[in-house]
Amino acid sequence: MHHNSYNGEPIGRITSARWVETGRFGKSAVETTAEITDPDAIQKIKDGRYNTISVGGSAENIYCSICHNNYAEKYCEHIRGRMYDGKVCEWVISDITWEEWSFVNLPSDEYAGVTNYSTKENLNLFTNQESHIFAAESIKGTFFFESANDNNHDNKGGKPMDELKKNLKEMQEKLNSALEELKESKASVETLTAEANSLTEQLEEKTNEIETLKETKVQLETTIEELTQEVTSLKSEKEELATKYEELVAENHKQVAEQVVDKKISLGRILEEKRDEAITSHLERSLDSLKDNLRDLAEEKNTSAILPRIKDPGALELDNINEHHEDELNPNLKDILFKAFSGKR
Repeated sequence: MHHNSYNGEPIGRITSARWVETGRFGKSAVETTAEITDPDAIQKIKDGRYNTISVGGSAENIYCSICHNNYAEKYCEHIRGRMYDGKVCEWVISDITWEEWSFVNLPSDEYAGVTNYSTKENLNLFTNQESHIFAAESIKGTFFFESANDNNHDNKGGKPMDELKKNLKEMQEKLNSALEELKESKASVETLTAEANSLTEQLEEKTNEIETLKETKVQLETTIEELTQEVTSLKSEKEELATKYEELVAENHKQVAEQVVDKKISLGRILEEKRDEAITSHLERSLDSLKDNLRDLAEEKNTSAILPRIKDPGALELDNINEHHEDELNPNLKDILFKAFSGKR
């Protein structure tokens, strides 16, 4: 505890520090407890010569209360202590490392000073002239300081804390809002990640299904190709069988026609020399018709022939000739029979 004199003799040690919402003059402050061991300093505290204090330390960042520019990186156009749109420009310092506090005559913070003290005799702890000094400063993690190397800025001392508290409150509200947005964004990211994972699993399942369908398609295509070849073979075989069937039907038709013609030749209804012509003519008839005719001829052959009776040797009675066979008799055969029975030549 010896301001700006790191090589000097300390007058005591700070034993504790805490933040209080309501300190001296009703303002928030950092309240420190110091143990003063230097007799001369103890006397000056008692008679009031040591009453106001100032702190010393270092900070990583210094912000402009108007535009929030970080002076540790670059300067802005705002000058500390001047008014801008109804607001006083302040320097807001953060990331502070506290190093010491000392008794001074003109403190930067007019509210910083001794609040009360007591001696060890009064506390029934010790019997000498040493005492505990309780001091407080209206600082909340930040403080105002003077810059000896800044010729372009106002070097006046401390400013009222109300404006600073207002700015800090605004910054805190923005920070809280940003944190809430960050939480919401994090929740959204987690939800989207879960959805993405679910969709990825579904995609993998669908991909597997597609692969299975592809394999099934290949198998079906192979089966279809085999069946197509088999159908083609069956069609070819069918065509061959159809051709053979037609040949057999035609051959059977011709055989039946030949049987009918030969049967008629044996019955004397067709001349032998007319056989081929008669076969060609009979082929024009249907197979069923030829079969019926063949059955009739077979029955006729098995029946005894009934010869006509001749009353007049010179005349032939054709009335007794079976009318069923008359139409089928060859014209030449009629003439021959007529001449034979009539005696004509």
